[in-house]
Amino acid sequence: MEGNNFTLSNKVQFKCRPGYKLSESSHMTCLSSGRWSGRKASCLACPKNSYKLGLSNSSTCSNCPPNTHTITSASTSKQHCTCNEGFHGPDGGPCQEILCPNLPPPVNAHATSCSRKINSVCEIECNDGYMVSDGNEFRKCLPGGSWAGSDLACRACPMNTYKANNSSCTLCPDHSSTSGTGNSLQGCRCNAGYHGHAGGPCNDTDECINEHGCEQTCVNTPGSYRCTCTIPGYVQNANDSKSCLEKNSCPDLEAPENGGVACVQELSTNTARCQVKCNAGYEHIGTAPGFNEMCGQSTNWTWTSTLNEDEFYC
Repeated sequence: MEGNNFTLSNKVQFKCRPGYKLSESSHMTCLSSGRWSGRKASCLACPKNSYKLGLSNSSTCSNCPPNTHTITSASTSKQHCTCNEGFHGPDGGPCQEILCPNLPPPVNAHATSCSRKINSVCEIECNDGYMVSDGNEFRKCLPGGSWAGSDLACRACPMNTYKANNSSCTLCPDHSSTSGTGNSLQGCRCNAGYHGHAGGPCNDTDECINEHGCEQTCVNTPGSYRCTCTIPGYVQNANDSKSCLEKNSCPDLEAPENGGVACVQELSTNTARCQVKCNAGYEHIGTAPGFNEMCGQSTNWTWTSTLNEDEFYC
């Protein structure tokens, strides 16, 4: 506004300094009443993140370019718009986002979540069967565009263990083992003689229920079985643990003249029961027909009468 002497119908124009915008109308007219038309204008500071150039009657401020900001209000130049945190470029823009370089996962590890943006955190985890031996599981992208910390190093869990967490390996469940190193719990498989799911529990398998090959008796043992000879007079074969050999036997009975011997072998007790019979037309002398004798574990024949074998004839 210039001058201080005005007459009827004179108009005045208002302008604001750089960094300020005009409110209300930019013009006022001197009325016949001696008053000015409209409301008196005022200049308002441009808010933060905006600016206005030169002396003008503009009622608007220009916004800063994308990804920039001003430190104070009433900025007078685009160059007052500086890059936001995480961006770089000249004052007034354009500003490009600062990103950390790609972070390739270490050997035997993988990233569970990862962003290259400033102040973001990349989480890295050892694969199943591997545990942390060195380095950092969490890497932060620093404002300068570099990663904090050092590369993660992972080592395999030893044989017959599995990864319990990122820092320890645990022995496989009872009666299970692994075929190599670097296993998860599912890598623990039941040993021979046991059955169950991968990772356990593993229960003893009763081999005696199935085809076991024992000649006489099968005895189940933890994780295995053994064969025994339970019939009296038999011992285990030293060359074949599944078979049995007869240790004791009676001598063959000699049939009497004009007669014969009929025997029945009882395997469950390892005994033989024989009956001496006379041929047709002959009869026993000294005892009733059907005279019996038995051979047991003593390897001696036991007669069922008071006669001796030599006294028996037809």
